[in-house]
Amino acid sequence: MVSLCCSLESWTFEIIVILSGALANPKLQTSVLSICTRISNELGAGSSKAAYLALKVTMFLAFLVGLSEFSVLMSLWKVWGRAFTNVHEVLTHVISMMPILATSVFINSFQTAFQGVARGCGWQKLGAFINLGSFYCLGVPLSIVSAFVFHLKAKGLYLGIVLALTVQVVCFLLVTLRANWEKEVSFLGRKSRMKGVTRQKVMEEMKKQLWLAGPLFTVGVLQYSMQVISVMFVGHLGEVPLSGASLATSFASVTGFNLLMGMASALDTLCGQSFGAGQHHMVGIHMQRAAFVLLFVSVFLAIMLVFTKHILVAMHQQVAIAEEAGVYALYLIPSLFAYGIFQCQLKFLQTQNIVFPMVLSSALVASLHIPLCWLLVTKSGFGSKGAAIENSVSYWINVLLIGLYVKFSSSCEKSRTGFSKKALQNIPEFLKISIPSACMLCLKAWTFEIMVLLSGLLPNPQLETSVLSICLNTFVLAWMIPFGLSSAACTRVSNELGAGNPQAASLAVRVALCVVLAEGIIMVLLMILLRKIWGNLYSSETEVVDYVAAMMPFLAICSFLDGIQSVLSGIARGSGWQKIGAIVNLGSFYFVGVPSAVVLGFVLHMKGKGLWLGIVSAFMVQVILFGVIITIRTSWEKE
Repeated sequence: MVSLCCSLESWTFEIIVILSGALANPKLQTSVLSICTRISNELGAGSSKAAYLALKVTMFLAFLVGLSEFSVLMSLWKVWGRAFTNVHEVLTHVISMMPILATSVFINSFQTAFQGVARGCGWQKLGAFINLGSFYCLGVPLSIVSAFVFHLKAKGLYLGIVLALTVQVVCFLLVTLRANWEKEVSFLGRKSRMKGVTRQKVMEEMKKQLWLAGPLFTVGVLQYSMQVISVMFVGHLGEVPLSGASLATSFASVTGFNLLMGMASALDTLCGQSFGAGQHHMVGIHMQRAAFVLLFVSVFLAIMLVFTKHILVAMHQQVAIAEEAGVYALYLIPSLFAYGIFQCQLKFLQTQNIVFPMVLSSALVASLHIPLCWLLVTKSGFGSKGAAIENSVSYWINVLLIGLYVKFSSSCEKSRTGFSKKALQNIPEFLKISIPSACMLCLKAWTFEIMVLLSGLLPNPQLETSVLSICLNTFVLAWMIPFGLSSAACTRVSNELGAGNPQAASLAVRVALCVVLAEGIIMVLLMILLRKIWGNLYSSETEVVDYVAAMMPFLAICSFLDGIQSVLSGIARGSGWQKIGAIVNLGSFYFVGVPSAVVLGFVLHMKGKGLWLGIVSAFMVQVILFGVIITIRTSWEKE
């Protein structure tokens, strides 16, 4: 259920991408970890107050980050598009889109933080339902309506996203606020209790979460940068290789990488609470079990990638691009197996509050990525295949480096068990958490893919797709900070619940929410302030820049809500609420988000704005469900 919860949200974005891909000029590339880690650790340690404090700190940080990103985007709204293109039409479109983009980034900061809280608490099932409702019941439908019915084009598509994020954040917020942190520690037993919450404890909790969130944010940026660099090198080979590589990357993410990441998120709950309870040997066993399952699943995912060309042709993609994508996908297959293992390793270290080795490993691999891409893509004559090969090599190097650290580091002495037959047992129990967790992630990602496909059906699809691509790339960049906060909250909550400290877990949640709220506000302000120049970073076309500027407010709201829901999702994962999270994500994204996006984008002719508002509605529903239904009503003593 953990993987289901995460996948629902991730799939929403993938759907948006696919929808824009239906346009004449389809293109797009589409943190939870730190807050998730902090909350899961505190819950695992039985510290409900500490976990609740982690929540407060995370929300505050998310608020600050979201506000900062919003302010930056709004300040650069007229120039941001120039960083991506010099086409005047695209630049104008980007400017009009920037307000929506900034808004979605601000909302997303909270959504991401809330998801981290949800994972830390083990609420993946609920998170999946929230994501489903936010993105697929509101976001995507609203995007379609706005973009195609109301002719808002790309703005309509992005408005659907903003709406989905808004609903998602509201749902996660309500769930988190109503959580009974005393009950959350029942997963592994109750031990110590925090008698009172003082300013010192709040500051200590904030430091713990930031200590986790910062490195996890860095790891996320480094991993994302490698994908961007690979596509950049391929882009110099020509339009067809670039389109093929982009399409293959998107397809592989939808069908493989997002699913593996979501399933690995089950370890947020299992490893986090085991570590908090002092059952260090179980941390290693859980990791081994997850690795075995993900390797097995990767075999079937690899088979699917073999038929990438045929699948894309069946989806009416251009034959030349489909053939290029099929070849690129074949060389991505080795990276699938490495990626699954790597995600398990990251969770293994993260839930034990060991984060800097991951930063060093990712930094080393990222530093080697550029020269290796140049060698394999440009000098060797492999072309686009060289970029795919380098991606696989990079992931396997990361796996090797982290494996060596776990093998020889004294920090992992208690948790590294060597091969254990116990890892082959209780696999159904792992699947009960991992499947909802995957849904939580994929449902959201697929929503964005749907929005991209929908943008391709709008008038002037080249402009709509270009602007939506800029907005989504900006959204991903802004999401990195809430992603880290979410993971921190997840770890803190799960650790405290595992240790039997419900009050500490409750404190972690409150702190995480405060931090992500502050980050979200800052991000909103930045996006609003930079809305007129942000598009110039991607394009020199006035039409694109103006369009991005018009989209920035929606993007800011979307980012704000997404940050909150990310933290709430992290709390859900740390508490073991994966099934609930999956249901929440399903309802939020597919019963609210997608329908709202369709209505706003096509029926109301809001075009791209309508699509993005659909996403905002999904996030809003997601936040409400997570915040009210789960977190607020949770008894942390029982957890």
